[in-house]
Amino acid sequence: MPNIYLDYAATSPLKKEVFEAMLPYYQEYFGNPSSIHKDGQVAAAAIDRARESLARYFGVMFEEVIFCSGASEALNLAIKGVVFNHLFSKNSSEKPTVVISALEHSAVEQACRLLEESGLIQLKVVPSNVSGQYRVEDFLDALDRKTLLVALVYVQNEIGTVQPIKELARVLKKQEDPPYLLVDAVQAVEYFDCRPESLGADLLVVAPHKFGGPKGVGILFRRLGIALWPLISGGEQEFGLRAGTENVAGVVGAAKAIELVGDGKKRAFRRKRVGEKRQIFEEEIQKRFPSIKILGKEGKRAPHISGLAVRDLNAQQALIRLDMAGLSLSMGSACSSRKMRFSKIPVLLKLPSSYEKGFLRVSFSEDTSEEEIRMALKILSQKLYGERD
Repeated sequence: MPNIYLDYAATSPLKKEVFEAMLPYYQEYFGNPSSIHKDGQVAAAAIDRARESLARYFGVMFEEVIFCSGASEALNLAIKGVVFNHLFSKNSSEKPTVVISALEHSAVEQACRLLEESGLIQLKVVPSNVSGQYRVEDFLDALDRKTLLVALVYVQNEIGTVQPIKELARVLKKQEDPPYLLVDAVQAVEYFDCRPESLGADLLVVAPHKFGGPKGVGILFRRLGIALWPLISGGEQEFGLRAGTENVAGVVGAAKAIELVGDGKKRAFRRKRVGEKRQIFEEEIQKRFPSIKILGKEGKRAPHISGLAVRDLNAQQALIRLDMAGLSLSMGSACSSRKMRFSKIPVLLKLPSSYEKGFLRVSFSEDTSEEEIRMALKILSQKLYGERD
């Protein structure tokens, strides 16, 4: 039976070079980086080198790189850290406004919903258009004098649509008292320039496991001068913003993975190469199933994600059949799939009710071969609606 993995938007395999860079910090250089002895200082120096490398790549200062346990924690630290600091440090009695789009990852949406339900913020959610993008004008309408934070995804994680972050950032900076802009760049790093300065972001989050790095590490870039209220107490690690013994090997691996992503030329080559593979897949799947809707294709998309809305399909049941046939896909965000929730995307994009439970995400990488695509298409043709001749 084949084993075809087309779920790279969920996670990617650890690259060999990353594994080799990490390995010494599991056994040979195992010291606690907070210890003052030599073994601890060797580990601390490795973290410093990784932080310096990441700062250089993303065009930020050394102190602006904060390591967390993953992108979800980093997003929570950015959102709750800004809000809590505003409420607690400034003793503000005025409830701040936070603005997000309807397209956000659940880590952003649920963090904001919790703050709203706790009575700490007013939350405004800007809707998507039917192409899976928001309009800058809609965000401007949502702003008010109390807006503290705008939190936005750069590449939508289920359909790959690229959002107009730069355009919105330019408009926000013209406000009299501009809100902070948090950018979720988790799905964007391999394909686009994600430097906070070039995007106009005050806070930005990435996840190395999406591009050949280790799981268990997330990176928050925080512009110096933005005060955050720590979510985890107990130590002074990460400039007092995130207590806990650092994941030294993971941090080293994150820096190596970013190094392998490369510069703008490499990203452009990767966009073209992966985009060609997705095009082959999408053209063929629509020939075989004309009723399938490829979501977001009218606008700009990242090249690695194809969001399919399949009519009269139960995606949960289909994924099981596909998995048993050797094909790994997802039904949306990996963070929701564990509970087998149906994707919110068909509803957000106002598709007919016959498509609401039939969303599948297919995602590719540089390593995806045309043979794998051909075999995936064959399996889909056989299993999408159950057994066929």
